[in-house]
Amino acid sequence: MTEPFTVPVAVGISVAGGYILGMPTESVAIGAIASLAVLVNQDKKSIIAVISYTIIGGLLGGSIAPIFGHWLVETFSSEHEFMNEKKLTLINVFSPAVTGLGWQFLAKLLVAMYPSLERRFDELISAALDFILRRPRK
Repeated sequence: MTEPFTVPVAVGISVAGGYILGMPTESVAIGAIASLAVLVNQDKKSIIAVISYTIIGGLLGGSIAPIFGHWLVETFSSEHEFMNEKKLTLINVFSPAVTGLGWQFLAKLLVAMYPSLERRFDELISAALDFILRRPRK
């Protein structure tokens, strides 16, 4: 990362934005810190990039993580008894951390797969238009 002062500023901006939007502040902070943890092992980035990655990770941790945590508990609690006991820990700690860590990986994966997805999407749109307009295929 770039400077030691960047980290508290980025997390503070993220938590303040999440608080204004009505998100759980713990989830926003954990998502922001987990997003920063991914940046530690990457090449140096500019201060603006570090702050924006942190804000995105924090806001995703505050918005998506509670939904993800409840889905985990509802899906797997009948199979695993410890999930009923640790329900709040899963929702408040585990899911924001996974969201903050995983969003950058998912973004890189989608960027790498974009040419293939674009070609498939073009074929799908072409087939739908051919079906709608009843044109014979070439």
